[in-house]
Amino acid sequence: LLYHIFSRLSMSWLEISMTPFVFMFFDIILKAMDNLEASLSDKKQKLDYYEKHLSKLPSASDKHMGNIYFYLVQASLFSENGISKETLMKEDNISRGSLDNCFHKIPDNILVIKRVGKTKFYSLDLERVEQIIHDNI
Repeated sequence: LLYHIFSRLSMSWLEISMTPFVFMFFDIILKAMDNLEASLSDKKQKLDYYEKHLSKLPSASDKHMGNIYFYLVQASLFSENGISKETLMKEDNISRGSLDNCFHKIPDNILVIKRVGKTKFYSLDLERVEQIIHDNI
């Protein structure tokens, strides 16, 4: 339909009338890219901060626990839903039983569980993680 309408217009009129629209559209895209860059930069700084302080969380000295905490922090910062146990098992090369043992070591007040369909997704409550970090400084 739009092609049919635009094909009937003279090219000079089309160029003149489309120019403001194109500039507005590019402006929207540029603003979105700037916002995305700022958001990702902020989240990267937070990830670096939490990575530096993960050792203050319960049982974090265990290799798998440290890795699980790091994946859960990433999920908290960069994912809408969190991370599934299947993904955690694959990423850390860990069995379901070992992963379940790790989950039992995570305090209930910082572990966030979200169900989407039949799958459970996990992340951390970063405000409560922050409290634990500050209590252990």
